[in-house]
Amino acid sequence: LNSSMGNWFCDALLVMSNKYSDKPVDFALQNYGGLRIPSISKGIVTKRHIFELMPFDNKLVVLEIDGKTVQMMADNMADHGGAPVSLGLSFTIEEDKAIDVMVNGKPIKSNSTYRVGLPDYVANGGDDSWFLKEIPQFDTGVYIREVMIEYLMDLKAAGKPITVDKTKRITS
Repeated sequence: LNSSMGNWFCDALLVMSNKYSDKPVDFALQNYGGLRIPSISKGIVTKRHIFELMPFDNKLVVLEIDGKTVQMMADNMADHGGAPVSLGLSFTIEEDKAIDVMVNGKPIKSNSTYRVGLPDYVANGGDDSWFLKEIPQFDTGVYIREVMIEYLMDLKAAGKPITVDKTKRITS
């Protein structure tokens, strides 16, 4: 349901989604199949590590979605046993459905608008996300692995360490 790699990756994706977007992004997600290694050893993280982690040419996109679509996304993740998500989205899996879906600590509202950063692969319907295909995308034009490299370079320039927030986002 939750993993250190998934949490770290999606939290970084959220930071960078906000950097590239002109409006605040509420949460970010990544499909499990898009992350190809379970961990990176402590020490220096190289571009090679990021290419091994994310070898695909997926671009970062931002979608504006309503609460009904957030629920569909959460249900889709629940049906697959969970998925990597950032802080900002949380829910409980019960009988392969998402319940108590929260965005930024508040229950979702069907007519509210939320912004999500995610791979274009998912936004284009991958991983059974067919319900996202018709939603207009803000395409950052940047591959997710390049976004992650930029994130790490920003951390290094600021003298900040790589940290993982182990807050559970999905429970069952």
